[in-house]
Amino acid sequence: MSAFSSKFPEAIQVAGFYLGVALSLFGVLGIAYYLAKPWWIERSATPLFKAAQRACEETIEDLGKFTYGLNQDDPNEVLLWYCCALSPKVTISGQRPPSEKIEIYSDRQHRNDFDLRIEGKSIVARQRSGAGRWVNLSVKRSELKRAILDLKKWKAGA
Repeated sequence: MSAFSSKFPEAIQVAGFYLGVALSLFGVLGIAYYLAKPWWIERSATPLFKAAQRACEETIEDLGKFTYGLNQDDPNEVLLWYCCALSPKVTISGQRPPSEKIEIYSDRQHRNDFDLRIEGKSIVARQRSGAGRWVNLSVKRSELKRAILDLKKWKAGA
């Protein structure tokens, strides 16, 4: 008999064993939930507003002639231009209220029906002739990096 078993009654040892099993099971379920989430809900998603800001910060000096004609004093106009420049290069996901389900916002499918607008510190897609809208628009960081590199190549190719 070990010193551990002599100090604690058998019922406490059994309860401790089952508690350990239960905690392990919750850990496994948590990992399974994390792995089962769709890719567009991943932790590395960036809100479209932040993505446009980042693209602007990294390329504004290089894209002077492409942004010519924009009202440079209106940051909203510049950010919306960057959203339009990024949208064909990245996968955008978001929600259509009142649904909380995250879906892929297809720029090709919605280009003729929706306009991107800035509301507060986020970008939403509002339907031109109706009440439809997309909110919580975001992009994958890995795609954003590639898209910004593509925007930087515009200068080299122009």
